[in-house]
Amino acid sequence: MQNESVMNTRNLIQTIILLISTSFLPLRESRAQQGYIVEKIKHNYEILVEPQRSEIYSGEQTSITIDVHEFDTAGLKIQAFRAAVIISITGLVDGKVTPPSGSKIITDLIGIARLEYKAGDKDKEISVMATFIPEGSAIEYVDEATITVKPLEYEATLTVDGSITHTVRSSYSRKQSDGIERGNYSLEERSGASFYVPLKLDNSGDMPMLNQRWEYYRPLDINLTQFNASYMMQGYEYANSAGGFGHEATTIRIKKLLNRHIPEKGYLLKSNIILIIDKKTDKVVKIATGGFPVEFYWDETKKTTGRSWDPDGSRPINDFEHKTDDMSEIFTPGPVEDPVPDPTITSVSESLKTYLKELGTPLPANVEIPEDDSQKAEIPPDLLVEFGDGRTFFGGKGNKKVDNSEGSDINRKEMTFNWSVTRRKKPL
Repeated sequence: MQNESVMNTRNLIQTIILLISTSFLPLRESRAQQGYIVEKIKHNYEILVEPQRSEIYSGEQTSITIDVHEFDTAGLKIQAFRAAVIISITGLVDGKVTPPSGSKIITDLIGIARLEYKAGDKDKEISVMATFIPEGSAIEYVDEATITVKPLEYEATLTVDGSITHTVRSSYSRKQSDGIERGNYSLEERSGASFYVPLKLDNSGDMPMLNQRWEYYRPLDINLTQFNASYMMQGYEYANSAGGFGHEATTIRIKKLLNRHIPEKGYLLKSNIILIIDKKTDKVVKIATGGFPVEFYWDETKKTTGRSWDPDGSRPINDFEHKTDDMSEIFTPGPVEDPVPDPTITSVSESLKTYLKELGTPLPANVEIPEDDSQKAEIPPDLLVEFGDGRTFFGGKGNKKVDNSEGSDINRKEMTFNWSVTRRKKPL
């Protein structure tokens, strides 16, 4: 009886083990057959804190980018959009970070969030730490970057950046009496440059008629802090005639930049950057600058693949070309918007009347100064001060879009220009 009880117990245990093991295997096999992934996917995230400039001067401003992404099983990068990141700032004395320390910020659709830091006079070094915890996980992904703040060594510093993007998309399809043709074409061309320029005040002078003071600054150096240029064209064409002749081919043309540098740098270092100051407010209202060029060369590859055919059969098309251009190209960030009447200058007649009045020699009542409309001053609005206090930190920006698209064909250009100045007022 006892042996029978032991046997029953063993049988029960074996039955339970069998039920447990068989209850999972069919589910795994069934789900695998239906396309489900049964194994838990291990996520591998990365977060990067990347200041635009890791070394700035007191009173200057820089951007900080927070980049959150993960990697798939093949090691390819996937941006983690709408990720929540906690920001922690240390070392801040009298500067300002926006958003402030302790804030939770959300990355955009490409996994990027941005902070702005303006250095104070007492800041020495700040640390920016970003922490990301994926939803449903206890793992923290952390990165940290430091920004060193130097005392202002120059009387002013200028930052300039500009970009241009050209996008083309077109397609066609034609039926003719002896056959058919169709194809498409795309082009993406980009250029962008950023400069950091320390300035020294050479001299200044009043412009009484304009009620302005002009300060002439000479560049002590011209630093190209960032430059990129790219070109990619892709075209496809297909043709087939009623006689059995035809071809189809895809052409890809890629250009990469080589040997970037600032041409005629010695000459540019002798030129002047002019800050125009309104004497009533003692604020800078505009800047006069010719911009800084970047010269570079293209390294180009061109590949065409496809096939051609005739009544006797088909043959492959496989052509490859590589060359380095002998002729250089130049990209110069500068004002992009169309000129407008200069708001910092009143009419010639009014300016002269005011000037003579201040001298104590007003015009007689029967004397008029004619106004010549053709001589009214104009200025690209990009060069006008648009933000800042007009004294220690200020700048302007411009954006222009040119759209020559027709129907379904796209042909667009977008150009940007930004500048800012940090200035320390010194006795002349």
